[in-house]
Formats: sequence, C-alpha cells, structure tokens
Amino acid sequence: MRCVLHGSYRSDLDAIDQIADQFRAAGWQVLAPEASPVESIKDGFVRFKDNRGKTNQQIELEFLEAMKSLNPEGFSYFVNPSGRLGPSASYELSFAHSIGLPVYFLCPLRALPALVPAQTVISPEAIIDYVVAHNQLPPNPLLPQRDELSLFRRVFNL
Repeated sequence: MRCVLHGSYRSDLDAIDQIADQFRAAGWQVLAPEASPVESIKDGFVRFKDNRGKTNQQIELEFLEAMKSLNPEGFSYFVNPSGRLGPSASYELSFAHSIGLPVYFLCPLRALPALVPAQTVISPEAIIDYVVAHNQLPPNPLLPQRDELSLFRRVFNL
C-alpha cells in the first residue's frame, strides 16, 4: 500500500510523523512527506532538508506528482487534528478528487465547504486493520464513477 500524508507541517508535523511511522510499520510506503528533517520555514512553507534549492512551487508540484503516482492502489490521508485544512492541503484535496484518488481524514472537516462523508473519517489504525482484514482500502463514496473519471482524465489530459 502507498500513501501521501497531508496537513499543516507547521502545526501538526509531530502528528504527521507519528502517522507516517504507523503506516511504515505496517509495511506501507509513505511517498510524502519525505523522512527528512525540517530545515526551515520560509513564507509559511515548511522546507525539509531534501527541498534545498527548490521553490515552494517546485515542492508543491513534486507533492502533486507523488499523489498522481498513487493511482490506482494508493490513497491520501489528511492529518487534521483541529478539523481544519490550510490552503496547500485544501488545494491538494481538490487535486485528489480531480484524479479520483481515495481520501481519508483523521477528523471531520471544519470551516471548509468540502464533502466529507462519515466513512472517510477514520483513524490510521482502522485503515491498517481494514486493509489487513480485507486486502483493500475501506469504501470511499467520494470516488467518482469509472466513466466519469475516464471522461475527466480525457478532458484534462491526465
């Protein structure tokens, strides 16, 4: 299983690291964030040592590229202990929806008008247990139907 973790690297990095460790301990590959120490915070953007010499836009594009590489068997997990998502994570949520990537959340969303069905709010432990028991991700009602996804990808050349 492969995944990308999203959230506020400024305020929730410890929680993101803890969840990344849980997924890695289950034998899963966490594509982002990289297991690299934080080097600095510039313009409100957390920069890891591996990001040296890259612009914020390059870092975000690489992150989106990692998300795109997850399909069809990966997922995005939003680490949002306060129930909120910042601008970058909100952008990434839209991108995940646009490419049909399964998304799950640590907590229900607050202050963001996004559809988050109750079954997509699930702990890391519950996702791991579900995959171990069923050899697949938990059901995700946010995934578009196959024909809609195919049309979207064709229109946007994805």
